[in-house]
Amino acid sequence: MKADELSQAQCRALKNKLEPMVGYLHRLRVRMQRRGFAESDPLMELVIKASAAMNELHGEVFFRAMDGKRFKSH
Repeated sequence: MKADELSQAQCRALKNKLEPMVGYLHRLRVRMQRRGFAESDPLMELVIKASAAMNELHGEVFFRAMDGKRFKSH
């Protein structure tokens, strides 16, 4: 199966599952910043990367759920 074969309903379901994870990673990053983690800390770097990847994934399925089309060309 390919992403283009997902229905808008399937994309909406995936988007709804991803939203709490996106929020969690955002809150985790903020908590770590408040606790004084340096941006160069290995754990902080992983949280930043995970958050960016999750945001990109969420954005992609968000737009596919809206109109069934890709957000950007890959």
